[in-house]
Amino acid sequence: MARLQDRATQLGQIQHTLDLLLPDYLAGSIHVANCENRLLALHVSGAAVAARLKMLVPRLREGLW
Repeated sequence: MARLQDRATQLGQIQHTLDLLLPDYLAGSIHVANCENRLLALHVSGAAVAARLKMLVPRLREGLW
């Protein structure tokens, strides 16, 4: 159970950092699903959000890693 809580905490920290890096108009539309070996899986609310997210990948990489 402790490992599960540690994992949830880790993903929550990544989500918090992601929220700080994202523009306000994307707030609440992108959520961390998983992160393993620096590969980040995200849930997005739709295709338009995914398209905008693609443009932000270089900036997010710098801020997250």
